[in-house]
Amino acid sequence: FAAFRLICDQLGRMGYFWTYDHVNAADYGVPQTRRRLILRASRGLLPWLPEPVPWVGWYAAIEDLLPTLPESKLAPWQLARLPGDIRPPVLFDGDNSNSFTFSAADSPVFTMRGGRGSKHRAMLGARFVSMTPRALARFQSFPDSYILPERRTLAAKIIGNAVPRLLMQRIAEQMMEVAA
Repeated sequence: FAAFRLICDQLGRMGYFWTYDHVNAADYGVPQTRRRLILRASRGLLPWLPEPVPWVGWYAAIEDLLPTLPESKLAPWQLARLPGDIRPPVLFDGDNSNSFTFSAADSPVFTMRGGRGSKHRAMLGARFVSMTPRALARFQSFPDSYILPERRTLAAKIIGNAVPRLLMQRIAEQMMEVAA
């Protein structure tokens, strides 16, 4: 918090108008409910944040990838903990803590973590699949042209730490529109 305060103070001393907001990436077309602190600064007019757009579901973001996703299996203890009323397709994060976080197909995914402790899977009927780095990158709105490292753990770390591209694009476009 002290470092953030120093940055804001320095922006003010340099003649910038600044503000910060906590935003939900899903409000800007990203198929993920990721919250980020966004600091905006300008020497001229400081525009409002762009208007929110309808949320995009995780299924629509990766629908074309589903046939290529690798098969996965759940451990017996994981199967036993699945709710009886679950309706596929559903995406879930089942780490080693005996719990799951679920997202329905028409909902954005929860905040994707890139660490080793998380295991992102989808249940598509009776079929379970694992999310590949490319699928995870889509949840962060990375373009398919973005070249990910071959090491899965490194790719997941990069994806998990990224600010969603589409979120920043919408904010930057709004700021450039006011500056023009």
